[in-house]
Amino acid sequence: MERKTKITPQEKLAYHGRLAALVLPARYVDQVLQALPGKAVTRIRNARKGIVQDMEVLQALERLSNEERGRRAGAAYLQPASA
Repeated sequence: MERKTKITPQEKLAYHGRLAALVLPARYVDQVLQALPGKAVTRIRNARKGIVQDMEVLQALERLSNEERGRRAGAAYLQPASA
């Protein structure tokens, strides 16, 4: 079934923010707070859950998840093959 309405940039970023939650590092809140000083911890956690659509937080979450994906992919690539 085709979607009649166009997906807004905010919806797309919120979707990517929820996807990012799957691969965020354990200390993602601290990393977002370093990138965005002054943001509340609950706002960061709620943005991750999709409750609050704070564009700055969602962009930071997406960036962190991309970095974490790259780190995990590099670690998997460098891991020796099992015999």
